[in-house]
Amino acid sequence: MAPLLAHALDTALHHSLVGLRAPAALAGGAVVALTGLIARELGAPPRAQLFAAVCMTAGGALTAISHLATTSVYDLLCWTALSWLILRGLRDVRTPDRRPRRRAP
Repeated sequence: MAPLLAHALDTALHHSLVGLRAPAALAGGAVVALTGLIARELGAPPRAQLFAAVCMTAGGALTAISHLATTSVYDLLCWTALSWLILRGLRDVRTPDRRPRRRAP
């Protein structure tokens, strides 16, 4: 996916380096936002959610890969989104009569 996206952006934006790196930077930003949402799903207060997002931003892995047009940043985005979706799915428990009931935080 990343090589195809890089080629399409390179062709469409006439060899613009900013245009080539923008999707990876946006994906890195989405990873930071999803990290805060994961902290919220785990019951963290707003300050802890912000702290989790800041820690993800300051981490070396995201900083190293979010400015390059490689598959690593999209892989990290997909796994982070999948983790958030799994936590969202586990948040609701089913009662014996199959009605969803929200668990107390």
